[in-house]
Amino acid sequence: PVHFKLVKGKRGEHVHVYVDAELMGMFKSEKGTLTGIEPGKHLLEVRVAADHQTELDATDRVNFVVK
Repeated sequence: PVHFKLVKGKRGEHVHVYVDAELMGMFKSEKGTLTGIEPGKHLLEVRVAADHQTELDATDRVNFVVK
């Protein structure tokens, strides 16, 4: 599982979570879990969104490895 914590700003309503540029989930809570990611190197990107079409300029990225 991959865990994250969101600190919401004034406009952020939820986050869109991408693994290797593929949308893997949307979370309204401050924490979320992704499962089923294949072994290997990956890039996780979390983007704060105001709605389902509008992603804000608040993004974080991290590389990780699933063994």
